[in-house]
Amino acid sequence: MAPLARSLRLALAPCLLAGACSEPLPEGGESFASAVVGPDGGQVVGDSVTLDIPPGALSTETTIELRRSDEVDIGLPGYAQSGSTVSLFPQDLQLELPAALTFADGRDRPAVIFEQDGLDVVALGQTAYINELTRAAAAVASADAEPLVTFVAPVLAATPDQAIAMPVHDTFRMELSLADPSSFNLDVVLSAYDVQRAHGRSLRGTGEGECGFRLAQVTGGSLRSDCSDSPFTGTVRTSGTEVSFDVQPFQADGLDVPVAVGVIIGSSEIAFQGGFLGFDTCTDTGC
Repeated sequence: MAPLARSLRLALAPCLLAGACSEPLPEGGESFASAVVGPDGGQVVGDSVTLDIPPGALSTETTIELRRSDEVDIGLPGYAQSGSTVSLFPQDLQLELPAALTFADGRDRPAVIFEQDGLDVVALGQTAYINELTRAAAAVASADAEPLVTFVAPVLAATPDQAIAMPVHDTFRMELSLADPSSFNLDVVLSAYDVQRAHGRSLRGTGEGECGFRLAQVTGGSLRSDCSDSPFTGTVRTSGTEVSFDVQPFQADGLDVPVAVGVIIGSSEIAFQGGFLGFDTCTDTGC
């Protein structure tokens, strides 16, 4: 995975000058929380940080550890880091279902910064939903911060469970408003999650790309690539501030039980977590 946008804050180490140091911290910093979590799900809690892993996210019992460090700042333009960087271990572990990572520290204009699918992602609010263990931090949005991407349609739910209660059927059209009028590559990541564990197969493909869906009928830009040659569902080369496209099932087909579709869209510099959409292919005649 591509590293987070970051700046290193190097501090002097007086113990080196004295010739005597305490044992160095492990990779990722100081451990402040851990728990063994299995297929039934569980929580890892430390200080103001909570990682809620849902049932079905892990196939085997795994020791999940949170480590903090002040050596790396992963803040993004308009979103200043607040507090330490939190590294989640085992690093790069993939989750079958998204886990809720919450920083409940009473910030004004809260946000969470994290890495996923090679993108540096902002989730507005105190909670981000993550499908891999990397690094994250609490952040504060500046008073004049304007998200690169505004999700116009369809309406997205805040959680996977809310999303599957109101699914769309067969296909849908996504409409976006962009803050940047210049032409750039807009990366689209649509991740299908079998929240109800009804389908028993991968809905996202077996390669590096998010191949549950494909994009078609793009307006306000042109389709530059798809999941076959990138880690994303698709990349659109924008030509204005209004972009829309059809979303059609690819690997996520034959779904008579709704799944939750996680939506992350942005550029190589900054992306945004929009929320979740319920989706099925309406094979049941009662639809």
